[in-house]
Amino acid sequence: MDVEWTRGEFARRSGLTVKALRVYERSGLLPPVRVGAGGGYRWYGSGQVERAVRIRLLRQAGMPLALIGQVLELSAEAARERVGAWWAGREETVAAQRRVLAELDRRLDGGGAQEEVDWRVQERVWEPVRALAVRARTDQVRLVETFRERAAYLRRLLVDQGAAPGEETWVFYPGVVGVETVGEIEVAVPCAGGADPMADAVVRVVGGGRWAVCEVVRRDCFQPRIMGAHRAVAAAAGAGGVGCEVYTGAWEGARDAVVARVGRPVGGVL
Repeated sequence: MDVEWTRGEFARRSGLTVKALRVYERSGLLPPVRVGAGGGYRWYGSGQVERAVRIRLLRQAGMPLALIGQVLELSAEAARERVGAWWAGREETVAAQRRVLAELDRRLDGGGAQEEVDWRVQERVWEPVRALAVRARTDQVRLVETFRERAAYLRRLLVDQGAAPGEETWVFYPGVVGVETVGEIEVAVPCAGGADPMADAVVRVVGGGRWAVCEVVRRDCFQPRIMGAHRAVAAAAGAGGVGCEVYTGAWEGARDAVVARVGRPVGGVL
């Protein structure tokens, strides 16, 4: 049977502050087991300590509250996978920010603008592929960790349905995503076998028809550098259509290894 403690005692035992407990109560992450008459004193159970500690650790790692709530409802194996995908996205974000700061440092030394990549656009036919997709909102700072986390979520849904997720991750940009602008993206994971809509995920077809495509090597796969590829394919494809990035999954490797393709349907037809 759980022992009940006041908020202050529970804060001491869990390593959380009283202020943090108030935040987690309002968010629904960690409600008290009992509230006094008139909404006064709060009591927490000894069985809640482990949940509180997990919340504290995830917050110390920088995970947002909404994602923490999802992780806490998963099995240990699924939670480990979800946290790993989120953290891999964080590391890629930091790596991209380091490259941006390196460019800034070079400019401060009088180096001027970095030489623009000679983006070579090819027209190719992309075979249509069935995929599971989900939408999310993010800014440029959290873009990589957002689409990495959403892709891991889709792969888990596909496995749960008995489908085989592919290695590619497609990221579409129907909205404007900037440093100071939150916009909508759509993440899609192609699959083999049957896939059904589930939770907030939908089934759609990616690819199909003629596309203007640029290959992106690892050293150029960061903001704002990759935007040159988007501009090049937009000019080649003509008006309309939604731009996308297709990641191959082979991120580790040489700086000149192709890790992504930026594409846009020719003539604006998806």
